[in-house]
Parts: sequence; structure tokens; C-alpha cells
Amino acid sequence: MQTSTAATWAPPDWIVLPAGNLGNTAAFGKVLHEAREWGLISRLPRLAAVQAAGAAPFARSFAEGFSRRHRVKADTVASAIRIGDPASYDRAVGAIRETDGVVLSASDDELLEAKAAIDASGIGCEPASAVTLAGIRQLVGTGAMKPGDRVVAILTGHILKDPGVLLRYHQQIDPPPSGANRPIEIEADLREVERVLQQKA
Repeated sequence: MQTSTAATWAPPDWIVLPAGNLGNTAAFGKVLHEAREWGLISRLPRLAAVQAAGAAPFARSFAEGFSRRHRVKADTVASAIRIGDPASYDRAVGAIRETDGVVLSASDDELLEAKAAIDASGIGCEPASAVTLAGIRQLVGTGAMKPGDRVVAILTGHILKDPGVLLRYHQQIDPPPSGANRPIEIEADLREVERVLQQKA
């Protein structure tokens, strides 16, 4: 074991990330293990790997204590995690076990609502990344994540990925979802922009 003279970093209580092929889950497990080995952190944050419900073989395996590996036919709007047979399954199992982590899934409706909230904050993300917030909401709702917990939510993809999903959510679903932000058509005039912004203020 190597020791370090550097100051120990206080890690968060949770790291929440999207889970598809499970490469990120496995990588976080590896780097956290090494950071503790090197004395950079004194404890491991808990990993929360969140899948889309339509592509959740890892979540199914977790629910059964990883007694067997599941494979599914993936079906979700979150294209980046639309994976039914994750390549990094074994290493991700190790990461979840070592960090006392959890694996959960979010429906397409839940992740799209979470995406709208993230986008409205001015950050923006792809649908797959929004499972992080959907997962956090679930963990808070069950009491697994406490109000004072420090949480890092990983967003892995830009808002311009899967723009068709974004347009459908905000423009075409009827009735509009609670997070929908319908576009407003105005004349190409600065005074019209000012008028709309004053109404929104």
C-alpha cells in the first residue's frame, strides 16, 4: 500500500451516475478503490448506478443480490444507455459491492421529467444523463439518501444529443408534461423579445 503526504480529500456521500454498458460504474469503482489505497480519501462514497427501466438488466441482477446475470431487449428513449447486455457487468458488480452501492432504474417518463428540470436550470443534458436526477429523487423518496448527504450527480452527455426526444417532449406530447416548455412564436423584433421576457419575470 502506498502512502501519501497530501491532504485527505473529504469525498461526497454519494456519486450517482447513468448505467448502460457499465464502463463508468466500473471505472468509478476502480478510481475510488485506488484513491483510498493511496490515502487520498479515508472512505468510499456510495455509488448509485441508475438505468432506464426499459434497459435495466443490471438493476434486475442487483435486486436478486447479483445471484445471476440478466440480459434484456433494451427499449428506452435514452439511447446512450439502451443496452441489454452490459460489457462491464462483472467489474461493475465489484464496484457496487465494494462501495455499498445501489442500482435502480427510472422510467422514460421519470427521466424525461428530470431532464426538463436539469435543462431548465441552465445546464442541459441528454436523456440518458437525466436518470441521475430521477435516481436521486427515488433515493430521497425512500429515505436511502438523507437531506444532509453530499451528492455528486454525473451528467455524461450534452443537451444536443437526441434532440428529437427533446422536441417531442416540449412540443408534441398532449397534454403537455409538467416540465414541458412550449415554444412561443414571436416577431423577429427585439421589442417582442423584451415583452415576452417581462411577462415571464
